[in-house]
Amino acid sequence: MPVSDRTSTNALHQLPQQGEFEKFVAQTLGQPLARFGSSLFMKGAQGFAPGATTTVPPDYALNPGDELLVGVTGSVDAPNLRLIVDNDGRIFVPHVGAINVAGVRY
Repeated sequence: MPVSDRTSTNALHQLPQQGEFEKFVAQTLGQPLARFGSSLFMKGAQGFAPGATTTVPPDYALNPGDELLVGVTGSVDAPNLRLIVDNDGRIFVPHVGAINVAGVRY
């Protein structure tokens, strides 16, 4: 098998879940055609989640589903809490209670 044939075959296996039309186009062109917009996503990313090194803009407002890393000291000691903002815009801190954080700026 020539090198170019192996390259195109390997490239076909790297594309996500090809449909019948994509297979037809690849066969017609003799090479795979990149899915439109696929270059906008990071390789290996799952869904639309931002990368681990993404910084949060200072004007970002907290929303339901956001995860907060909170450290509490004093009469309650909880240095590493991972809290999710619920659908009502609250987080629940053990031994403290619910705190409304919806719309709070980062």
